[in-house]
Amino acid sequence: MEKYCKGCGTLMQFEHPDQLGYSPKKEADYCQRCFRLTHYGDQSLSRVQGIDEEKLMKQVGSMDALIVWVADCFDFEASLLNQLNRHFFHQDVLIVATKRDLLPETLAQDKFERFLKMRLKEEGIKYVGLVTTGLGKYEQDEEILKAIRTYRKGRDVIMMGKANAGKSTVINSLFKQSILTVSRYPGTTLELHALDFEDFKIYDAPGLRNESSLLLEVDETDLKHIVPQKPVRPSVYQIYEDQSFAIGGLCRVDVECDSNASVVFYCSSELNLHRGALQKADALWERHQGKLLSPSLHCSFQNMKKNTFSMKGKKMDIAVAGLGWICFSGNIKKISVWGPQKTQIVSRKAMI
Repeated sequence: MEKYCKGCGTLMQFEHPDQLGYSPKKEADYCQRCFRLTHYGDQSLSRVQGIDEEKLMKQVGSMDALIVWVADCFDFEASLLNQLNRHFFHQDVLIVATKRDLLPETLAQDKFERFLKMRLKEEGIKYVGLVTTGLGKYEQDEEILKAIRTYRKGRDVIMMGKANAGKSTVINSLFKQSILTVSRYPGTTLELHALDFEDFKIYDAPGLRNESSLLLEVDETDLKHIVPQKPVRPSVYQIYEDQSFAIGGLCRVDVECDSNASVVFYCSSELNLHRGALQKADALWERHQGKLLSPSLHCSFQNMKKNTFSMKGKKMDIAVAGLGWICFSGNIKKISVWGPQKTQIVSRKAMI
């Protein structure tokens, strides 16, 4: 009789330790990978790939179900799916924005919701409802449950999102217990996993790999420093001349200004910020990336991509997928943000 892991949903097997679904114990409910992630925070197996995303999207698109798209409030730009409605054109989509508790406490809820709705409209994403949440360990969010009951209209529910968006945490909260593996490391759920809930089924879909995230360009041992685990605190800098900032050895931000300007960083407090004169920035990175400037990328500074922006309005953000965002205001002529070749770096209207 076939048995599926309660954590990631993959078919369990007991003979091949180097393959997906392995457990040394036939009576186990979790594969070795999920057991180690849950109990030891083991990172060594966290990026095992076994997801046919094209097949998954076709399967989900053929089902008569409510799509609950889980997006990360902190990493919102990167957690949206391009042309989401094209993939699920005949299905209703409920947006659940997680990790609200990681954002600064001074951000008013009504202002934040207006920001999310603006960004969804700009991306052309149609949805039936929007819920924001910052969940405790097994704290059930009544707003999510109410929204699901309202919009499913007799149908089953499919939970989807980019890897690390918080989807498994939402499901665990609905059940008020840890029934799925929760990890900060991408690629935890490997199969479409059906769960009985009230009088319908909730399907947990694999987290879709985010090829544009900076998190794929670093060592897994550094993720604990990059992915925030508590509310981010703004780091504010007033500048009066051209300056360069280094976010560890992960991202470089050059600011050219005429006079007084402000640069505010919203990222993990575990990361060190280095500020210096723009004309000395190249030498700093060439000498100190991976040393003074750490944690660092897999690629060297010479292989990083330069993204150039002009100020739009009096205040704007630049978001770096997987890392956070920077808010700019004042008399700024040009902004250059250096990051990995594939990392999504975009400008937007200021969130705060």
